[in-house]
Amino acid sequence: MLLGKGIPVIPKYGGIVKVEDYVPIRFTELISYKKTSMTPLEAFTDKNMTSVLQVIDDGNGSIPTNFRLIPKSARENAVKLFKNLQKIGITGLLKMGKEGNLY
Repeated sequence: MLLGKGIPVIPKYGGIVKVEDYVPIRFTELISYKKTSMTPLEAFTDKNMTSVLQVIDDGNGSIPTNFRLIPKSARENAVKLFKNLQKIGITGLLKMGKEGNLY
């Protein structure tokens, strides 16, 4: 959706986030996209390391995630897109850092 709206993204990491009571707690696994032959999410989902349906059902488990960078020049458009998506019930953004920060 980001690319479709002309918002460039730079995938940095893929991993697994632990979720407790529907709240993302922390990364439990993390692999850089830079030096892998397969995407990090492929590596984690192939090993059945996630429990997406359990998170949906009771709010606890592990979900696959991506850590991506959005250039400062596209941040405002990305924020608008995420807000519009949320209005129609499409979510998935765990956190968006401030300009110049990686968290």
